[in-house]
Amino acid sequence: MRLWWLLLLPIGSVGMAQGECLLQIGGKKAVPLRSAPSSESPVLRSLAPKTIVQPVRAQTIGKAHWLQVNQPALGWLSFSSVTSFCGETTDSQINNVNNLKVRGMAGDIRAIEKLAYFLYSGAKGEIKETTIEAIGAITNVNAVAVITVLDNQVEPVRRAVLKALQKTAQPQQTLKRYRSDSPTVKTWQSLL
Repeated sequence: MRLWWLLLLPIGSVGMAQGECLLQIGGKKAVPLRSAPSSESPVLRSLAPKTIVQPVRAQTIGKAHWLQVNQPALGWLSFSSVTSFCGETTDSQINNVNNLKVRGMAGDIRAIEKLAYFLYSGAKGEIKETTIEAIGAITNVNAVAVITVLDNQVEPVRRAVLKALQKTAQPQQTLKRYRSDSPTVKTWQSLL
């Protein structure tokens, strides 16, 4: 059975559950999905703009930032080629961010990761402030989960989230209690 009619629906209406933010290919050109985190590694396939990707992990090699994905296929993308999408309207974005906040406060690492990616690459204006407040609230009740997520991000994501959190007092108190060799603590100290 062909599902050609799915192409007629707006992005976000298929496969986007309530309380979700998705990573997608940004820009207007297809990007290469590579076999390894290197611009020299073979291209497995090209991914069209707005293709939804599922992150596995982030990695920095030299000055290049890479994201391993397992959807739509297993491979590596340049981190700069992805953007975060949390809904079509301001109301749906706020609802999704707030749902992710509740999940993050309960320890859902993927929810915190989605908020971090959204803050880094998609949130603007009022939505950005809502996202900062959400991550700050999670930090208040579950700082270990936030630090765990940020420790596993590439430096630009970690730095963007921590810079945004500088507006709140909580991270300063929280980060003082963690080991100084944590990538998150090191980045935080470099921002002071």
